[in-house]
Amino acid sequence: MLIISPTTLSQRLPGSPAQILPETSLADLHAIKAAWAQSARDLGYPEMAYKVATWLGREITLHPSGRVFKVWSSGKVFALVREYSEQYIPILDTSLILRNLAIYTGQPDIRRSNLVDQIVLSEQLFKVAHWRWQIVGEEILEMEQNYFLPGRWFNAFLSAEIEADGALRQAHSEQIENERLRLLAEMLAGQVV
Repeated sequence: MLIISPTTLSQRLPGSPAQILPETSLADLHAIKAAWAQSARDLGYPEMAYKVATWLGREITLHPSGRVFKVWSSGKVFALVREYSEQYIPILDTSLILRNLAIYTGQPDIRRSNLVDQIVLSEQLFKVAHWRWQIVGEEILEMEQNYFLPGRWFNAFLSAEIEADGALRQAHSEQIENERLRLLAEMLAGQVV
């Protein structure tokens, strides 16, 4: 693991990929990438992007694998999210859940058959963020190799956050109302003789 003193790193830390000098050493590139990831983590950006793509994205099922993705886009920004159960953990009576977020900028390859392949396989799209989490019960762990490159592309998520929050609140309200109606029907069943 590379350790750079905070003072040295903050003096050299570029604010965007455009500010990285071509002669930047490999060690410094790793340090910059780690610092950008930490900054995004501190600001809650991966979670915000995941929320936007989950609540505003369109569900795509890949055939024949059956994998389900949510795809959200705004202009030339594309986000793919996927949540799936990996394995059941009997001792905890819960499953290991994996969440994936991948964000790309550029042009999709419209020659491909489905939107996920148009994004992932495009040679004109560049991955600017990749974040993964493991969830076991209430415990959330980040996986290694997460990264988040800063740039104007994130403005699309900042603009969509209010709409995603509204969709989340609406879904929560509907869930409560559905539970209320189910419980009411269950309790009123005793009236039928």
